[in-house]
Amino acid sequence: MIKLSILNAGEALNEGQLSSVHLTFNRAVRTCKKLISVDLVDVVLFHNPEYVMLETGIGGSTPTTHIINIQLDAKRRLDKEVLYLAFCHEFHHAMRQRKFGFPKTLLDAVISEGLADQFEKEINLDAKLITYRKDISKKILLNGFSNLKKEMNSNSYDYFGWFFGTSKYPKYFGYTLGNMIVEKYLDHTNTTPSALVRTPAKSFIKYIGKTTL
Repeated sequence: MIKLSILNAGEALNEGQLSSVHLTFNRAVRTCKKLISVDLVDVVLFHNPEYVMLETGIGGSTPTTHIINIQLDAKRRLDKEVLYLAFCHEFHHAMRQRKFGFPKTLLDAVISEGLADQFEKEINLDAKLITYRKDISKKILLNGFSNLKKEMNSNSYDYFGWFFGTSKYPKYFGYTLGNMIVEKYLDHTNTTPSALVRTPAKSFIKYIGKTTL
């Protein structure tokens, strides 16, 4: 069973938004049941503008393999395609965690995000991956790959810095590196991100730094 619970006691979400959420959720479930056999997940959706991506007004997280949180900014226009991809992205995380647990090391997290982003591309070739930045310089990318190799087994790394930016790394840096590594893996294998949902992160190590810049 995959259950959607919408927290809306404050009536932040209007009837039109609620209808769009239900339709989009059902579409995502159909897609992910077919591609990654998603099941046994509770999805909790609620208005929380403090925890959305500024670019989309939508945010997601998968704290456990059976629970997904989707946050919306109800004051912004709801883009159903972006919401659909957010559901699918988090479903990929949930099913991957069912095999490996919540990402512990930097490598685990980088590969998990790269796979989930590329899963979005698998189901929608026109998907605009906001977290896959193409404007980061070659010098910064090379330095990032070098640091990733050094820290990849760390379970006390700076998660916020790697993925959401600090003075050391640009915003969405960890996501970008993950996408580049997974893309290189896909280029060299006849497979898809959905098929890789249960592939261990260590399988991607040889592609770190071999990405064409």
